[in-house]
Amino acid sequence: MSFKVKVPDGRIIEVRTDDPDSAKNVALTWASKNPLPEIDSTERAAQLGEEDISTFGDMLKGVPAGVINSLAGVASFPAELIDLVSLDEGEESVAENVRSAFEYITPTTKTTAGNAVKFITQFVVPGTIASKVAAARNIGRLGQIGAFGAADVLATTPDVETLGDFFETGPTQRIDTEDLEGADLASANLINRFKVASEGTAILLGGPAVIKAAAKGVGSLSEAVAKKDTAQIAAEAVRSKLLDNVGVKPDLENPNFVSRNIRKTREKIAKYVSFKGELPDDLVQKLRYQKIQSISANNKRARNSIEELDLSLKILNKNGLLNDVNQATLLDALNNYIFPTKKGKVSREFVQRQAEDILKGADGLFSQVKDKKILGVVPRPRLYGAKGLFGQDRGLSIFESAKKIRADIDNLSKNISDDLSDGIDSDMNKALIETIGENMGFYGRTVYRATTDPDFNPIRNADGSIDAVKQQKLDRAIDTVIANGMAEDAAGAKLVLEQMLKRTKSFSNADMKPNNMYQNDTLDGISTGILKDKKLDNLPAIRDYLGEYTGAKNIYGVVGRTKQADGTFKPEFGKIRQQTLDEQKVGLQYRVSETVSKMTNLIEQTNYYKNLKYYSDQLGKIDQSKRFIYDELPPNFIPGDWEQIGTIGRSGLPTEASYMNYGALAGKWVKKEHIRALTDIPQYIKLAEASKLYATFLGVKGISQIAKTVYSPITQIRNATTAAMFAVKNGNFGNGEDLVNSAKVVFQNINDNISFKTQGERFGGSQASIANKSDIQRYYNEMIELGVVNTNAKIGEFEDLLGDAAKQYKSGIVKNGLQIAQNTQNRFSGKLYQGSDDVWKIYSYEMELGRLRKAFDNSPESFVVKPTDVQNVLRFGAEPVDLRALDEEMAFEFLKRESAEIVKDTVPNYARVPEAIKQLRQMPFGNFIAFPAEIIRTSLNSYGRSIKELASVSPEVRAIGMRRLMGNITVDAVVPSSLVTAGLVLTGSEREQLTAYKRSFAQDWDRYSVLVPMSTDKDGNIREFYNFSYTNPYDYFTRPARALYDAVNNGVNSEKDLTDIALNSSWETIKEFASPFMDESIITEKMFDLTRNQTRYGRSIWLEKDPLGLKVSKALAHVIDGITPGISPIRLRGDVAGQDIQLGDLTLGADFTDVPRAVGLAAGINPITGVNRKGERVDAAGEFAEALSGLKSIKPRIETVLGYRGFEAGAQIREVSGIFNRIAKSKSDMSPEDITKAFIVSNEQRFKSLRDLHIAIEDARKLGLSDAEIRSALRRAKTPSLDMVMSGRFKPFYPSDETIKLALESRDNKVSNPFDFGELRSIYSEQYGKEFTPERAARESEARIEALREQMQRAKEAQQQNQMPPAQPPQATTPTINPSASALRQVELNKLLGIS
Repeated sequence: MSFKVKVPDGRIIEVRTDDPDSAKNVALTWASKNPLPEIDSTERAAQLGEEDISTFGDMLKGVPAGVINSLAGVASFPAELIDLVSLDEGEESVAENVRSAFEYITPTTKTTAGNAVKFITQFVVPGTIASKVAAARNIGRLGQIGAFGAADVLATTPDVETLGDFFETGPTQRIDTEDLEGADLASANLINRFKVASEGTAILLGGPAVIKAAAKGVGSLSEAVAKKDTAQIAAEAVRSKLLDNVGVKPDLENPNFVSRNIRKTREKIAKYVSFKGELPDDLVQKLRYQKIQSISANNKRARNSIEELDLSLKILNKNGLLNDVNQATLLDALNNYIFPTKKGKVSREFVQRQAEDILKGADGLFSQVKDKKILGVVPRPRLYGAKGLFGQDRGLSIFESAKKIRADIDNLSKNISDDLSDGIDSDMNKALIETIGENMGFYGRTVYRATTDPDFNPIRNADGSIDAVKQQKLDRAIDTVIANGMAEDAAGAKLVLEQMLKRTKSFSNADMKPNNMYQNDTLDGISTGILKDKKLDNLPAIRDYLGEYTGAKNIYGVVGRTKQADGTFKPEFGKIRQQTLDEQKVGLQYRVSETVSKMTNLIEQTNYYKNLKYYSDQLGKIDQSKRFIYDELPPNFIPGDWEQIGTIGRSGLPTEASYMNYGALAGKWVKKEHIRALTDIPQYIKLAEASKLYATFLGVKGISQIAKTVYSPITQIRNATTAAMFAVKNGNFGNGEDLVNSAKVVFQNINDNISFKTQGERFGGSQASIANKSDIQRYYNEMIELGVVNTNAKIGEFEDLLGDAAKQYKSGIVKNGLQIAQNTQNRFSGKLYQGSDDVWKIYSYEMELGRLRKAFDNSPESFVVKPTDVQNVLRFGAEPVDLRALDEEMAFEFLKRESAEIVKDTVPNYARVPEAIKQLRQMPFGNFIAFPAEIIRTSLNSYGRSIKELASVSPEVRAIGMRRLMGNITVDAVVPSSLVTAGLVLTGSEREQLTAYKRSFAQDWDRYSVLVPMSTDKDGNIREFYNFSYTNPYDYFTRPARALYDAVNNGVNSEKDLTDIALNSSWETIKEFASPFMDESIITEKMFDLTRNQTRYGRSIWLEKDPLGLKVSKALAHVIDGITPGISPIRLRGDVAGQDIQLGDLTLGADFTDVPRAVGLAAGINPITGVNRKGERVDAAGEFAEALSGLKSIKPRIETVLGYRGFEAGAQIREVSGIFNRIAKSKSDMSPEDITKAFIVSNEQRFKSLRDLHIAIEDARKLGLSDAEIRSALRRAKTPSLDMVMSGRFKPFYPSDETIKLALESRDNKVSNPFDFGELRSIYSEQYGKEFTPERAARESEARIEALREQMQRAKEAQQQNQMPPAQPPQATTPTINPSASALRQVELNKLLGIS
């Protein structure tokens, strides 16, 4: 046997001896004679152990290592020729010296994957260069392959092996050079170069053809199967059973109580979690979202124009080309151009022309802007008149931005006028159309703070103090009221103003209709009797008092009164006051956004109602029972189930107000269950409105989500790579050129300085041109209009969160901060995050369109498609359409819209998230709730669409369905399982190890993930995993199934009761499904951590003995960590030694994150920083690889985690002992039966806890931990009954003498609780030594016996083969017994019999 001895310098030395004292003396003597070398602490910190090396980092090092190796091969080739002709035995090789020089600078790779990357790079880089040179000389494909082979010859080094070496045979097996010298060695090395090159050339010649043929074979086979009629019949059977048609189904008369209530329950749940919500069907919801999308697009266009103006002013100001006076003048000119009003006798047209001249003059200032002054603006803006990527580009222009805003408002006015022309024919409509025409080019919404801000106070600040400026506004308003004869004195004027303010606050801007939107004075109706027929248009001082939003520089009105000879007073008009720059900016921005927003809402709401009516009528033509809007009550209606929309007048017709409110739906009949949704009545409680404190919390929640996604480089990369799965899942892969084109469109839309070179200038599917900037912009705008892009689920969620919070603040730093964060999507990082998502959506759209066009072209007689896009349904009806009956252009437009609809249905899209799910964002739980909800919706839609396509009468469409189905199966099953299998095979590890790790040592979030083995140690134990679940966004869809499978499998292996297995597996499945919705959000988790002073990993945030200031510092650092962007190079910590940041009495330290540490190590700067906060060595290459790829590996820390499991088991044991002790020591009367039951329950729970620990021990053994290491870890954890637990046997709990004494004791306030000691001893004896997993133990014993039998049989056969007796007559012999086999068998039998 042997003993391990820890010597003073920290080393552990193993000494083979039976005497522990002797082992200690030997170890100490050896250590003193062999001291550790003196190593500087900084050098030691920079060194990595084998367990610290990242496979991804090693793969990254493989790239430069391969390049340097190829250079070494090229440089040593002529040296080998020199050696061949001049080197004698014993002389120094020139080639070896050359290679030695390169070895000094070559990064060392230590993993199989790293070496593989190194050798691939070593030949691919020079081979690619050579083949490109050959291609440029037009020498044909064989010439290119020959050039590639020649490059391989030059790049080869002696350490490169061939397949012949691996199989130890064949023409490419290299010559063994170990014993060669001189010219013989050089000759062998040159021959080996050609052997390596010949193998590479053969692979290059045959490999692509084989792969292409295999892929084509699989694709052709699947298409052939799909085109068979049997596939269509099978898919139709599934479709008819599972998938619903469009339209509202009639009520079912179901006499069965259970099935009827199941249907009702399903409908109730579907109302909240399905896309259609409370609306009749999905297409109605699509109509609603089309309205929202149009409103959002118009509002975004206005917001972008405002931002352009703001950016222009900032750049001119930063360059010293504008002072405050100039800015005020420019803002005044912008106001006069966009919203011109008559000024005295000066017409609106003249005011607008004057403003135009001022703005054009300001644009000339951009020529004086210096580039260095705008470097802080990202993305860097183009200056006015500067050249863009595709030639002359206008860039920033104040006038062009203003002109764009004015044109957008005029277009909206025209749309409203057109809608009124199609509506009811009334005098009011005619008058409105005329009014709109007169105001074209000038109209702007008049907006007051009094109508938009519920906290608006015309005189006081938020703290209750009187505002001097507001007091001035009040005084001027009082003068105006008196001057216009609306009151006789100041007291009367104040009363008039108070009444006006009261009525104004009850007025809703949101409900503006055409008849009041275009009136000059929007408050006329509510001010009747107060203003005494006066118009607010002529009362600027009162408008100022009510908080009018305007960009005007000066406010004009009554400035005084002059007493006349007759005793009356004549008002004097002039400038009341000058607005501040901030007032001008806010006033102009708010008026523009409100004008566009209200007009767009009006237009889209009107169109929405028209389209609803039209769609319902179309369904009625197919089947009357599918209608959901009726002109009259439907036949056989149930009283009370139906309701009429709007108010019905005495004439029996809807009132004019109803027509204005509900348009085409006024007076129509709908089911009560649909009316709220159809008329857009809010139905969800807004938690953000509960209090400003909670709204602020939601804002911080949104900011934390931005920090960990948009501003995290690793998440940015992961977002781009994982989005590829969206395309693969739907069978959209194979067209690399369209993918590059998609990237070109998206990223050049983000920033013109990003350019892509593409072979073609057209997309394959749509044939859309992207040859120049205008083409790209036109195409991108079309993608927006089709709803393909700008629909990232995560960005949509945090934008809404921040919007919810910002609405509760009317002004101030908090509101500004929330709005800045909300507008992240319009900054470079936000655009990049959105863009990486949009690339794959555009690619998917082009692939879908290409497949549909191919199917259309291959169906010359008839091509029937059922429309699903809302515009197609409105145009062609809900029934299937034969596209061959349409002209080619119309058919192409139809296919484009259908392709976009497929992408919106099968790729995560925030616009399609059910409203109830969206509202969950306001809960303190869950991170990015919309995304997992979308994964479920799109996954089901993708499978459902594939079945529908397979059920199509068109063979071409069935082929599309088969490809989509294969894509789904590939992403959900084939890729994950193949990666795991490949990892196991390539690393030589076993699936049992993987199962053992996930069962006993994986973190909660890794337990049901797809873990791929990356590397093993010399004994074949897994030392690194890659979590593929981080790369596959659809992992959430399959995760509950894996949780169910693993929970059942683990339960069976642990030999748990069937009830325990069922309960545990059900719980694990539900937990995995609900975790995205119920887990604490990032910031909520931080808050809850503070309340319990513990993180989710069990680490205390502060120590109880810490002083108050230190506790606060640690708490503050912990919360700040939740909102620290991923790009931040530091993390704060609260520490008594931290002196980096001082905030009053609070002391905060700052630690570098792992990437800066890696940079420091790579640059040789203070390597001691190479130890991270966990005390682990930082692998520089691994950190760089993670940052560049978004891929992160997991390194199992088995011994550490096993120690934690020991601590957990000890705590559980103490708890279960308490079950018995509480009963036994109870002051109330407890019978012996009660105490015995408690004893049984305690030991049952103790058995389960120790069984789980024993399974963890067995798993640790499978993962390579020795018994000594296991025992050491569990001893530190003070694990009870350690020896028996390790041997797999149970030692039950028995009450201590003290517990027995206290239980039997009788006092005034306690009765004696007697024990049935005979029963307790009997139970104890029965349980003592019980196997934790008897079935497993039996299986292992049988396996050992079987192995022993096989060993004995092999020994017997070997003995018989070795004995060659001479030929002789048969005679009786004594059987020969193998002594060693007999001894082994006896040992095994002794184990089975329990004999020591």
